[in-house]
Amino acid sequence: MDLNKAAFVGYSNKDTGKKIAGNIEANILSGLVGYQIDQHIISFGYQQVFGDEPFDWVGYSTIGGNVSILNAAQFASFSEAKEKSLQLKYETSLGSYGLPGLSLMGRYIYGWDVDNSNSDNSFYRQRFVYDPTKDNKHWERNLQISYKVPSGFAKGLDIKLRQATHRATKGYRYNDIDEVRVIIEYPLPF
Repeated sequence: MDLNKAAFVGYSNKDTGKKIAGNIEANILSGLVGYQIDQHIISFGYQQVFGDEPFDWVGYSTIGGNVSILNAAQFASFSEAKEKSLQLKYETSLGSYGLPGLSLMGRYIYGWDVDNSNSDNSFYRQRFVYDPTKDNKHWERNLQISYKVPSGFAKGLDIKLRQATHRATKGYRYNDIDEVRVIIEYPLPF
């Protein structure tokens, strides 16, 4: 068994503006460690938001798509105020089984300790306030099969079929969801 990958990410939101909607200061740390056995990779991750505000990113248009928190999944970002989350992920390439370009991925992320009851951000609190007497938690499962064309005129074409299931305790601000996505990516060389 070999350590295949390790990723650690940290962000700190600091408000330097007029704070028209209130405070947005929060910190987030996440880490993911993967172990490889042949073509199989098993990864374990942990993420935590520090502060009374959610991690401020795309929703508030401050740092946009540059953010890469390791427990952000297809539906949920696991970045609510004070939230902690764990991830278990499995990936494999089926090339050694005679199916070059075909790969599988499955992951499960569990989040808990969501509490924004001490938030002083009026915009955020206007959208939703969690009941601090409840154990607000949620989970998401993603399953994906992917085929990347290894050669020929369509070399690099990547087609993914991804399914997501998200479930939460009553009182969590996002609904339960089941969805399937087809993702097609093709690199255009310049």
